[in-house]
Parts: sequence; C-alpha cells; structure tokens
Amino acid sequence: MSPQDGAESRHRQPTQSERSSLATDRARIAIVKAKILELERSLSLLNEENDLLQGRLGAYTYPVLTLPNEIVSEIFLYFLPVYPEPPPIIGRSSPNVMGQICRKWREIALRTPVLWRAITLSLRNGKRLDQKLRLLELWLQRSGSCLLSIHMDLEVDAVDLEGDVGTETLDLFTHAIAAHSARWEYLRLYLPDVYPFPSIGTPLPFLRELTMNSVNGTDPLTEALHAAPLLRAVAVQFWEGRCISSYPWSQLTTMRSYRMG
Repeated sequence: MSPQDGAESRHRQPTQSERSSLATDRARIAIVKAKILELERSLSLLNEENDLLQGRLGAYTYPVLTLPNEIVSEIFLYFLPVYPEPPPIIGRSSPNVMGQICRKWREIALRTPVLWRAITLSLRNGKRLDQKLRLLELWLQRSGSCLLSIHMDLEVDAVDLEGDVGTETLDLFTHAIAAHSARWEYLRLYLPDVYPFPSIGTPLPFLRELTMNSVNGTDPLTEALHAAPLLRAVAVQFWEGRCISSYPWSQLTTMRSYRMG
C-alpha cells in the first residue's frame, strides 16, 4: 500500500453501519457516565451517613468504661483463680483475654501486676517452646515487684534432654525464674532427675511453700533453703536421706514426702 492509499484509508468516510455503531457507543457512554455520577452521589451520601454514625458511637461512653481503673483491676482479679493458684498462661481463662476486649482494658491489665504474679508452665509435650519462654519472660516482667507463685513442670525423660527439650532449653527456663528468686513465695517445680537447678545467688526472703519431685541435698535450690526464713511447708515426691540437714526444720510446720531413698 502506497502512502497515498494509507492516507485515503484513514480519512475515508464511515459506512452507514459504522456510523450507527458509533452513535450507539456514544449513547452508551452517556448512560454509563450518568450511572457513575449517580453512584458517586450515593457513595457520598453513604460516607456522610457512616461518619455521622461513627461520630455518634464514638461520643457514647459505655457505663463499664466509666469505672475507675482500680475497680476494673479488682474485677479482673475475680476472673482468676484465688492466689496462689495460677491461671492458664494461654487460653480463654488466661488474663491475656482481658487485654483483648478493648484498648482501655488492655492498658489496665498491663498496668495491674497482680494479674501476672501466678505462673504455670509445662514442657512435657515439648511443643511451642519458644512461645512458652517468651510468655514466661513476659509474665515475669508484667508482674513487676509482686511476690510470685510459680508452677513449672520441666520434668522430661532423660532421652528428651538430648532431643527437642535439651539441657540448654531447660537452662533458659530455669535461669529465667532463678533471676526472680528473691520474689518467690510459692514454688512448685518438677525437674528431670539428671538436671541440676542453676545456682541461686540471692536469699529467698519470701518463700513460704516449696514442692519438688526430688531433692538430693546438694543442689543449689536445696542449699538455698537456709536463707528462706518464711518457709513453712515442703512437699517432696522423692527425698534422699542425706538431705536431712539441708532443711530448716525448726521453722517448718508441714513436711510431706512420698518416698525416701
């Protein structure tokens, strides 16, 4: 095709059929634009109504949110088991639930240390260890300066110490609670027989009750009992006879042992 033929093709007059099709398209465009304008007006009205409703809801104060923070904190305490019994660290009965209701309740819960002073944790199934360690550290932090009730089941088979729940993993958990030993009030601890509890560098000034699966009289925790002036109750599943001298007998009112070696 020559340049002259191309120019003639571009400037040729449309056929009757093409003119009819173009007219139909123009008419359709006008209809589409009109519908767009109508929808935009409807959307604008809906946005205005939404803003009005949101403003009305935002201006409303629910009666429970007008309660003083101290009263709300007290209500939260009734949600939990009576201290020193610990609530679940996760789940519907955990104090974490109260922080999921609204922002204000979350702020109150996080500023109420007594909600986090009783901690229970188990490593028996060897699952979600990283999450459990983070939760343990978080609860210890949130508990502030409160005395602590700690229930920890770290008792795993010796075989497991070479697997997912190794000695290094147990160290992370035991060192975390040992760092707060000066705040222990109730301690229930189950450890593997072959695992030594880490050294405790501070006295146990507030420890009242101790429950363990076994003691041998030479581990750092047993030796530290001489620096526990408030200790009154001890329960041990397996008790080696040589640990007799390790206990402050003159101050104990309850001593339970299920087996002696």
